[in-house]
Amino acid sequence: MNWDQIREADRYGEIAFHTYKHPHLPYVSDSAMKHELDTGLAHFEKEMGYRSPYFAYPYGEYDDRVEGFVKSYGFQALLRQNSGGVADFSD
Repeated sequence: MNWDQIREADRYGEIAFHTYKHPHLPYVSDSAMKHELDTGLAHFEKEMGYRSPYFAYPYGEYDDRVEGFVKSYGFQALLRQNSGGVADFSD
């Protein structure tokens, strides 16, 4: 999607921030992860005019290190996707 399409989608629902280049975060260094978040947030805020309160993990991938790192940015919610079925007992 380009920024015009993202702004259009924003009119119909919430947009979550998703890093700069969408790497597999569990496999990047802390400095690379910091670059992904800092650079991506700067671009997002410039283009959208606000800071998203939500973060969506690229590919739904995270581990304890990634989760702690991303939480330090103060997002209201961290979102992930998992392939497979959803049932009444899913979290």
